[in-house]
Amino acid sequence: MGRIAVISDIHSNLEALEAVLADIQKQGISEIWCLGDIVGYGPDPVACLDIVIGLKEKGTLTAIVQGNHDWAVVNEPLGFNSHSASPIHWTKKELIKAAGQPKENKYYQFLKQLPSELDQDGFILVHGSPSDPLCEYIERKDFFEKRGVVEVTPNVERIFDCFDYVLLCGHTHYPIIAKRREDGTYALFCNSKLEDEPALEPKTIVNAGSVGQPRDGNSKAGYVILDTGDMSVNYRRVEYSPLVTHQKMMKRMGSIDPETLEFLSDRLLEGR
Repeated sequence: MGRIAVISDIHSNLEALEAVLADIQKQGISEIWCLGDIVGYGPDPVACLDIVIGLKEKGTLTAIVQGNHDWAVVNEPLGFNSHSASPIHWTKKELIKAAGQPKENKYYQFLKQLPSELDQDGFILVHGSPSDPLCEYIERKDFFEKRGVVEVTPNVERIFDCFDYVLLCGHTHYPIIAKRREDGTYALFCNSKLEDEPALEPKTIVNAGSVGQPRDGNSKAGYVILDTGDMSVNYRRVEYSPLVTHQKMMKRMGSIDPETLEFLSDRLLEGR
């Protein structure tokens, strides 16, 4: 397989997606995997879907799974809070405006047929987790240090039991690498420690972060370069202009409650 770019949580942010794709090309990478949530939150669902569909048709995007926001656009935002549900309803209208009613709508049909989970030569691709591919979060708070030892919640113990090799996920918008070693101990790498131990091995979770809406305090777009040759992971952060996306949201998404819209657009600037 070689070097693969793993992207996740684009969330209709065209500026971030274009910046990441330009960086992927600059790195000389010709294969991309996507962990879902192409749409939701942002102002450019049609443009982002056009790009993703085009990459798939060209053969550059060789694996893609469905995210919970992708599912919600095709169905309904069940269980979503108002900050998440309002952009879904707005996105539905935009897709219908661009390509007609759902049954004939190419964007609806593309999102609808996406699988919830894929196995790529032992790499398990999901948006959330193996037990709930769409909605379950593997969160930073599920890992904690006690007397210098990394411990995990029972939920994370269960998740590690669900796969054998490497799990690639998104959903939290927070990049981490977590490992369960052969002796049953755990290791966690996040923030600046992501560069400490890039090697992959069995029982490793890699969260790719987010292209279009990072939530780790860093507003730069994020993605992962996976090298299956030396089994390394390289986290990339890419400059783009979140202010442009912010301004688009305020201009185009005016039908959303003003307080919700302000919250959604402001957090792009802060990476939260």
